[in-house]
Amino acid sequence: MSSFVVAAYGYDLIYGTDKMLESSIDSARLEAHSASLQVSSTLIVLSDTSQLIASNLNSGNLSEDQVEELLYRSINSNPNIFGVGVAYEKGAFENYEVDPQSLPLYAPTYSRKYGEPQLFQASYDYTLENGEEENVPNTEWYHRALTDGGGWNEPYFGSRSNRYIFEYSTPFESTYAMQQGISPAGVVYASYSLEGLRDIIGSLELGKTGYGFIVSQDGDVISHPIEDYVTRNISDISKTDSVLGQITSDISPGTVSTVYDSNSGNKLWVFYEEIPQTDMVLGVVLKDDEVLHYMNEELYHEKIYLSLGIIGLLTSLSIIIFTRNGTTKASMWKIVIIFSILCFIEIGVVWNLTMTNNVSENMDDIILYDESGLESSLEKVYLNDVNTKEATSDSMLKVPTGMFIQSIEFASGNDVVITGYVWQKHVEGIADDYVPGIIFPESESTSITNAYEKDGVTGWYFETTLREQFDYITYPFDMETVWIRLWSDGFDDNVVLVPDLDSYYSITPESTPGIEKDFVLEGWDITKSYFSYKVNEYDTDFGINGYKENANPELYFNVEMKRDIVTPFITYMSPLLLIALLLFIALFTEVKSDTDSSEILKYGASLMLVLMVAHVSLRESLTASGIIYLEYFYIIMYFMVLAISFNAIIYASDRKIPVIEYEDNVFAKLMYWPVMLFLILMVTLATFF
Repeated sequence: MSSFVVAAYGYDLIYGTDKMLESSIDSARLEAHSASLQVSSTLIVLSDTSQLIASNLNSGNLSEDQVEELLYRSINSNPNIFGVGVAYEKGAFENYEVDPQSLPLYAPTYSRKYGEPQLFQASYDYTLENGEEENVPNTEWYHRALTDGGGWNEPYFGSRSNRYIFEYSTPFESTYAMQQGISPAGVVYASYSLEGLRDIIGSLELGKTGYGFIVSQDGDVISHPIEDYVTRNISDISKTDSVLGQITSDISPGTVSTVYDSNSGNKLWVFYEEIPQTDMVLGVVLKDDEVLHYMNEELYHEKIYLSLGIIGLLTSLSIIIFTRNGTTKASMWKIVIIFSILCFIEIGVVWNLTMTNNVSENMDDIILYDESGLESSLEKVYLNDVNTKEATSDSMLKVPTGMFIQSIEFASGNDVVITGYVWQKHVEGIADDYVPGIIFPESESTSITNAYEKDGVTGWYFETTLREQFDYITYPFDMETVWIRLWSDGFDDNVVLVPDLDSYYSITPESTPGIEKDFVLEGWDITKSYFSYKVNEYDTDFGINGYKENANPELYFNVEMKRDIVTPFITYMSPLLLIALLLFIALFTEVKSDTDSSEILKYGASLMLVLMVAHVSLRESLTASGIIYLEYFYIIMYFMVLAISFNAIIYASDRKIPVIEYEDNVFAKLMYWPVMLFLILMVTLATFF
């Protein structure tokens, strides 16, 4: 059985990692493929609608006075269409009563700008080409259809719709226009808001900060979490965003590539899917930490299973080898020594796996590594509730907020004192009416003073005592996270604090951004620092009617740390090891007669007193709730002291118990270390597995 376990889990460790990684990538690829089909089916409605209207106009089956009615029916029956319209050339519409060249152009359009479809007329001269006159909106959608015969237009900001739109346009003919020598008569167009595409891509299950984006064949960004990138070409964006340049260096559908982001420390998994019946490609970016999170957990468990299997296998082999010529006292000693050593090694293996396990305990939160992940996470949060999204999309105030920690001190088991700087940037045109200010919700007491105000940045120096619940169950192998939750001082429900990532030279968590480099925290080693979001729901409106009916994500600055195990081992483990050795030695000093039972009890009581004093000291130093890992060592030693004392009393008495009498109480000596170490191993597995 043990050999089967070793073979099975050994195979999984060698080959299973790649399979789990492939499974994660395949799952994301299926999501991307489904999204590409959804985008395709959504956009094909635009081309089908445009071509159908153009066909009716071309065939003469539709009189021109019925154009507006057809446009209304088209948009009303297709909720995916944001706008649909017909733009006539000058003089191409026959219902002009006077010289058509002197009248405004006729371009009826139904649009969902205000929700329900509404009719709009031409507000600018779309027959002018781009650059022909100053302050003329984009007219490429019109001229491209006339010259190229129609197709998908590059996304642009619609002056009428006041948002980014993606459009399909196609030319059409009319009998009247041809009589006037005008051909084509104009352009039929149907559009889709890029916000709709963002919603489709934002709904992909790509982890908390993974994201998707769409680029056209010409390299123009059609959808991206960072809204400023939309309508820009990737070649221009790559000049300032090197990561996007690496991601888009090879847009080959069907392949998987990796990109290393030196700023965030993330390895990115990138692949592309063609969007059928369009000239666009959907790109998907997965964060390595999120892809490998659950895989690392699985590998952690498999390594423990494998090591346990090896213990079982080696123990079985030792029994077979040393008892092949019969069971003797010497063979039993060899077996228990090997088993005890294996248990001791397994305990060390579990300790080592625990200390080297890089899985963050905050992976359930939204960890923010870069601006793309930030925008993607916000989009996912608000996408979960349509009402929240609609209410906050236009009015949300994103206030960049930074943190620099100069000292952390544990005042008690649950109180931590933190000093440092916090700042906010004034974002022109977005947060002009926002009054800078920060609240620490967990704070018992806070002293905050204005430190500087320069170049649109307001900074404060603070000292705060935070009351936080720390989990000491795995002490002394515990990894704790000190978090600083930040609220806006203005208490406005449309303000979202975002991390000021640009203010850090590196945001790689392992480089501990925002932490003083000469940081001293006695008894701890800082391993990571990073920003994260967490959505907290409250059962009150704080007395403000309608306040935060839909919870905003709250910004956290986290400091992860591992305990320095040297001091706990010297302070608490040394007495335990000494007592264990003394007990074992006492077994060899037992004599059959002339032993006073009271002396045995005194010896056991003295050892028990030492254990209890150390145990109470441990509890007082941590003020932990529940039983922590190291306490089980004391409980096991209590049991061992009682068991050895009871065994010594019986052995010294006149009672004849075969098990105890055999070979001068050899079974007690044989079973001492195996039993104790096996109990410690079981407790270790129960705590860390």
